[in-house]
Amino acid sequence: MLEHAQALSKGPWLEPGAGEGNLIRGVQDLLGTDSGPVWDACELRPECESHLNALGVRNISIGDYFVNGPPSEEEYAMIISNPPFSLAMEFIRRSLESKTRFVVMLQRMNYIGSERRHPFMSTCPPDLYVLPNRPSFKADGSTDSIEYAWFVWDKMTLGSPGKYTLLDLTPKEERKAEHERIKNNGIFPVFPEDEEEAA
Repeated sequence: MLEHAQALSKGPWLEPGAGEGNLIRGVQDLLGTDSGPVWDACELRPECESHLNALGVRNISIGDYFVNGPPSEEEYAMIISNPPFSLAMEFIRRSLESKTRFVVMLQRMNYIGSERRHPFMSTCPPDLYVLPNRPSFKADGSTDSIEYAWFVWDKMTLGSPGKYTLLDLTPKEERKAEHERIKNNGIFPVFPEDEEEAA
């Protein structure tokens, strides 16, 4: 998936649920701040604005993304986020309505299922880039028992059967070193405990 990200890194990217910018920071670490994308961001909480400014985010919209939409009228190379499970469909639909070709969401694998989401998933199946290592969202490095994937919608092929790609394993020592780095920098993402609504 990284090679696709590098190919798109020249255009602006939007993080519509940016929080303190953990996803933006992660992409900057991988692609670099000089050669990586220019960022715009939306976030509901005003207290996050200073964190996003520190990351060099170009346009920051503090408010409701579902109501206000993106902070710019220009087309984005990619809209990418790790939205709360309970609001993921709203993020996906609003992003697909925006000026972009690619919508990318990090979600639990079980998001593909449920009776409530079946009509959308059957008509607009995403490409799945499955993480073979469970990510940690906690300072102690622990993981939950859920598998995760990058859900990717390409609006040029929307409605085509989705593809499945299992990403490469990250060696244990590399994961441990990365965990220590982000722990020492105090940049672990903070997520509310999301419970899936009854299907």
